[in-house]
Amino acid sequence: MCPSYMMLSLEGLDAEHVGLIYFQWVVVKQGSKDAVVVDGAEAGEANGWIQPDDDRIIAHTKLLNPGESDEIKFKGQIAGFYEFVCTFPGHSATMFGEFKFLQPRQR
Repeated sequence: MCPSYMMLSLEGLDAEHVGLIYFQWVVVKQGSKDAVVVDGAEAGEANGWIQPDDDRIIAHTKLLNPGESDEIKFKGQIAGFYEFVCTFPGHSATMFGEFKFLQPRQR
């Protein structure tokens, strides 16, 4: 199977609707989100709550303010399940999920 690209866009609501909070979208290997969050807390604010060079992280947006947006693009054998999480302190309890990416012929 040839490598493919996936592009994801994250657009934040304005501060009036969500309050003044930071957020980001971190795509991680299946089953690793909780450990990535713990290690992100140890990495701290200076690293955007993401452990540098963490091989469990597939891609991530920058840390965003309300109303900001970002796009991420990554390459690889992308068909399958992915987890995502916000590693900003306190957000991972409710800001997480899973999605399945299908190749066009799988639809």
